[in-house]
Amino acid sequence: MKFNHKRVQINSAEANVSSFVKFLSSSYKDTINFIYLFTILLSVILIYSTGRTQIVNEQWVARYSGSENSNSQGSDVTSNINGDVYVTGNITDSNGSGILTIKYNSSGQEIWARTYNTSVNSSDYGIVSEVDINQDLLICGSESSNGIVALIKYNSSGDTLWTRSYPRSTSVSNSPVKMKTDVDGSIFVTLISTGNDNYGYTILKYSANGSLFWKRQYSYDQYFYERANALVLGEDNYFYTADYRVTDSNSIGYIIKHDKISGDSIWSLNFPYYISTDLVIDKEGMIFSTGNNNSQFFTCKINPSGEILWNRNYNGIGVNAVKIGIDTNNNCYVAGYRFSNPPRIAVIKYNTLGDEIWTRLYDGSASTSCLLSDFLVEKNGDCYIGGSNTVIPPYSDYLTMKYNTNGDFIWMKRYNLYRTHSDYVYSLTNDNTGSIIVTGLSYNNLIYSCTTIKYSQTVGVDQISNQIPLSGRLEQNYPNPFNPSTKIRYSIKENSKVIIKIYDQLGKEFSTLLDQYQNTGVYEIDFHGDNLSSGIYFYSIDAGNFRDTKRMILVK
Repeated sequence: MKFNHKRVQINSAEANVSSFVKFLSSSYKDTINFIYLFTILLSVILIYSTGRTQIVNEQWVARYSGSENSNSQGSDVTSNINGDVYVTGNITDSNGSGILTIKYNSSGQEIWARTYNTSVNSSDYGIVSEVDINQDLLICGSESSNGIVALIKYNSSGDTLWTRSYPRSTSVSNSPVKMKTDVDGSIFVTLISTGNDNYGYTILKYSANGSLFWKRQYSYDQYFYERANALVLGEDNYFYTADYRVTDSNSIGYIIKHDKISGDSIWSLNFPYYISTDLVIDKEGMIFSTGNNNSQFFTCKINPSGEILWNRNYNGIGVNAVKIGIDTNNNCYVAGYRFSNPPRIAVIKYNTLGDEIWTRLYDGSASTSCLLSDFLVEKNGDCYIGGSNTVIPPYSDYLTMKYNTNGDFIWMKRYNLYRTHSDYVYSLTNDNTGSIIVTGLSYNNLIYSCTTIKYSQTVGVDQISNQIPLSGRLEQNYPNPFNPSTKIRYSIKENSKVIIKIYDQLGKEFSTLLDQYQNTGVYEIDFHGDNLSSGIYFYSIDAGNFRDTKRMILVK
């Protein structure tokens, strides 16, 4: 693994790293195994060098089996307020392809799975999902050969509340790109629409009960290609799209403000020679957008009146900006990749004034390539990347990794069931405990499966003392009540595996805060409740023969 953004500082263990690498090289004559083990080794060293322990547990892996000899894949993942996980994608067997929706509980147990087909022997794909204000699940997909869009609403038990189809016209077929739900339960969907050898896009608005309020169509003839890549809803009566339009001579990126009630456009900004790929809105109504023109990331900040406050470029050969996110301080983070040799994942942080704070490039190692498919920024500025990493060419692994708000590399996880097949992350999300969930497809010999993984993470485990305590002890968290973080101190009398879990007041498990072997001593661990609502929670410890539970209160 190589990091171009900083020189890695390793403490007294540095003197042994070189000799250990030589040992690995001599012990594994096979170059493939050496590269793979060396990448893991350096990841551990980087995590250790941050000073405090970042523990990342692969809490569970769920491979959807379906019927015999069926193939499945996940295209989008989301979670609800209880920490349940929803995955949508498709499943293919001898009868065709259907829109697949799966619900897992927070422990990875499959609660239910549903398949939806627009017709017999159709080729249906679930593309986007959203949990609405009532905790019902919206799924939007399409039938690829007929261009029919399917919108499905399930309740939390998996019952179908309603379905809607948006049909193709004589000359135009459709496929969904983005979907958002508003605070009143209304649903906004953007489609890519193909007609007369040209591409345009359509915006639909549905009520919470599935009634179509309005539709707006954009250009099938003026431009060769037009697509809305991003859709975001404001807290007021407006929403925004980021699209791009291609003519015979160039491409033009657009940011458009729309009225939620009528669907009419309020204003639009255009950026010649750029492709707009994503946008977000902060609490003040400021719009941050990103895009590219194959040699630059383009990032800008726009006020609600449509005035550009600043714009910034990041130069690089073959760059592609994919996603943008913001934190609570209105810093923005742009993620994409560079088609260099090897391809690299790039992340850039700008403050609210447009000053570049840091840039990070990740290529896995000198001989591997990385591609980004999804990107998430949490409120505190922690950044998560989902994509693929080709460690053993030509086969790729699931890649999930984290930078903190300072740009420090925190952790990286890979997954590959068979080293002679490729696995791909297509989507990632977080839950109410700060765990990260990814989904995509993973090959199992000749069959590929929708594979979803949950990573739980523990930040800040400190050993306070290595003296042997007289007994096991779980202390009261402090501060208590807390908002949003607190500390939990515990003592271990004997070396043992330590498990600390968080529960709600009904006794439902929210997360595994710690699951690892620890030596005797006194420890302190941080717990962050950023994604939890106010209320009473419980934390428990299981360490050898010692068990205890205490109560804590989160007040926001």
